[in-house]
Amino acid sequence: MSKRNYSIDACRFIAAIIVVLIHVSANVPEASRDKSLVYQFVQPFFEVSVPFFFSVSGFLLVKRKRAYIQRYCLNVLSLFLAASLFYVVADVVFLVIQHGQTGEALLALFAEWLNGKGWMSLFNGTWGQFHLWYLFALVCGTVLWTKLKETKMTDELTLVISLLIYVISSLIRQESEWLAAFLRYGGFIKALAYLSIGAYVRQKSWPSFQKGRLPYIALSVLAIYVSLVNRPLFFFADEILLQIFIFSLLQWLNAHPGQPTYWAHLGEASDGIYVLHIVWIRLLDALLANWQLSHQMVSGYIIGMALICLLASYACYPTFQRYILNPLASLFI
Repeated sequence: MSKRNYSIDACRFIAAIIVVLIHVSANVPEASRDKSLVYQFVQPFFEVSVPFFFSVSGFLLVKRKRAYIQRYCLNVLSLFLAASLFYVVADVVFLVIQHGQTGEALLALFAEWLNGKGWMSLFNGTWGQFHLWYLFALVCGTVLWTKLKETKMTDELTLVISLLIYVISSLIRQESEWLAAFLRYGGFIKALAYLSIGAYVRQKSWPSFQKGRLPYIALSVLAIYVSLVNRPLFFFADEILLQIFIFSLLQWLNAHPGQPTYWAHLGEASDGIYVLHIVWIRLLDALLANWQLSHQMVSGYIIGMALICLLASYACYPTFQRYILNPLASLFI
């Protein structure tokens, strides 16, 4: 087995922080967000986190045998199903809390919640909670990526086909409301594209390039990408730059596996942070329902909420996994 890449672990923790910031910031009124220096600084990086997670999975799985990949998919699928079921129960609890706060009829609240789910949520991975689409897409994307690998086509062709499928699906989604709902947030097609990028980096490393100009190229691409967020010069420009950045970053991380530092250790908690942080956001929202948030408070609110969600998720996930997720996951294995 190859040496563990601790640099990737550290970056996974950073990506988990970005995910928390995305969802904390989403609760802030748009007018207030626009006046927040914290939001303006981190917002351009929001789209980096989930594609990076997908790419890391491809990077780590590409040299594994079929049996290992099958077990990996089963584990992720059981986590997705268990977490989704947990959030369904949590939603009911929050509906009861809302009923107590607002006095709205509980049956009416439940009917509205149930109506918001819809059949499509079963096919795009959001039936439990919106952020769990990532786990569902990861399983489906990994299965499709494995099938492409088994055709014995070259690594280059696998990468090109995956990216081409993603580009075509993105174009069609603009014209099809059904496909846009089915591939919400990009879905398994997005997972396939970035899994292929990560796998290609692991298979085709460029040592001389990695240790020379690559960090400067990666930073330059990231700077251009950030400048284009919300202001694309042409369709898909920011997405292409994001793919180039992640490709360059993984090349550099592949050449510099790092050491088992504290930050690398925190990377192991990234899955727990991703799965659990939404419940803390929902709980804090319920507790602060009557609090008026001015635009002067937005930066402090974002930082404070993110820290609470990170610390609570990190501290509680082992217990949560042992007593809630694992028993629920056993229902599906």
